[in-house]
Amino acid sequence: MTNPKLDIVKSKFSAFVTEVDTLRTQLKVAQDEVAELKRELAMKYEEATELQSRLSDRNIADAVVGQSGIEADEAKQKITELMREIDRCIALLNV
Repeated sequence: MTNPKLDIVKSKFSAFVTEVDTLRTQLKVAQDEVAELKRELAMKYEEATELQSRLSDRNIADAVVGQSGIEADEAKQKITELMREIDRCIALLNV
């Protein structure tokens, strides 16, 4: 003869274990989703930084072209030369 109270406790415990397993699975799925979203966010941030840098270069090139009337390719070349000069100055400061 089984104890009805023991059967009730066993049943509730079994339901509890099932619920815990379900919640663990949901947590794992949510953690994986968070990790994927973090990766996507990092990629988008990197992309935005690159685009902002390109926009800045373009704005400088447009400003140089507008002021002196030189062509865009020449402006880009001038910007490249200026960047090299800045890099040389930074290297000298680090010595």
